[in-house]
Amino acid sequence: MFLIAEDVIPSQNVLQKCQSGKSDAYTVVRHFRFLYNLRDNNEWRRNWPETFKYNVYEVYKWLEEECSNDDDLELSQWIDSTERLFLNFNEDQDPFNINNWVSAKDLVLNVEPSTMWGKICKSKPC
Repeated sequence: MFLIAEDVIPSQNVLQKCQSGKSDAYTVVRHFRFLYNLRDNNEWRRNWPETFKYNVYEVYKWLEEECSNDDDLELSQWIDSTERLFLNFNEDQDPFNINNWVSAKDLVLNVEPSTMWGKICKSKPC
């Protein structure tokens, strides 16, 4: 069971948009940016790393479900392809390590780190 800390709860503006019980993509992306910016917060780094990861994964889960159910959804309207907004555990399992955050164009999906490293090494010198 995870607790939701006050500084992860969306702003009142965001909550008002969600009163219907269903968030829209724009609102979720705004909340995701808020979570991304928490990676520099020492209190979160020290005391809440698992809760932070849980919240990030919940946003991913929402995005995946929404993209699966809505063929017309274009996240590129709200997320620039160069914006480092995706947690991709490139160096270690630390969600606060900036090197583990990548842009959509650099996101690697469904690949084990050792396999990914082999593919990278074949395409450029390591």
